[in-house]
Amino acid sequence: MSVLHKKSARLRDEERARLIWLLSTDKAVTSALLGKLTLAERYDEGTLADDLAEVEMLVSHLPPPDLADALEALPYDARTALWCLVPDDKRGEVLLEASENVWGDLIDKMSDPELLQAMQPLDIDEQVYLLQHLPRNLTGRLLATLPAEKRARIRQIMRYADNSVGSIMEFEVITVRPISCSLPPVTSCCSASWSCRPFCSMMRRSGWGR
Repeated sequence: MSVLHKKSARLRDEERARLIWLLSTDKAVTSALLGKLTLAERYDEGTLADDLAEVEMLVSHLPPPDLADALEALPYDARTALWCLVPDDKRGEVLLEASENVWGDLIDKMSDPELLQAMQPLDIDEQVYLLQHLPRNLTGRLLATLPAEKRARIRQIMRYADNSVGSIMEFEVITVRPISCSLPPVTSCCSASWSCRPFCSMMRRSGWGR
């Protein structure tokens, strides 16, 4: 691991920890973000403004896996406040990375159009992964709003058995033969539409590799 990568990883850890600390220990920050700040919670307005600006800066810096970790670590109100700050174009990726235990809290705060917008930047296999884990009635509503061709494609992928590899990705297996070396053939998975992120996210949530 390079020095630069180590520094980057350490900085992410520090920023994630700082974000969790600000939202979990300073109730005024959470209340202000939720629009529920009371007179009793008001303190020096300059300090509160600085804390709010820092929270927004941290959210903009952190990638989806770190935001997902922060959401999982926070209590309900603070989690809701943080979710309000996550940009629409990041929400789908954050949902993919987050534990299903917090999905209910996050999705409850979103309308059907907001969910569709969050899923829009994702690959089709990632969209399918999320749809498979949403409440059945919500999945039906979202599918009904999609173009017929895309809806048919998603339904086709969803026919795979739950929790099977086929249910979260499409792939072709190819053999890459080494040139001028004695290594055995290397087998890999690839496809123009393939993404390993749902599989990696599932393994991450299961605790594998920790």
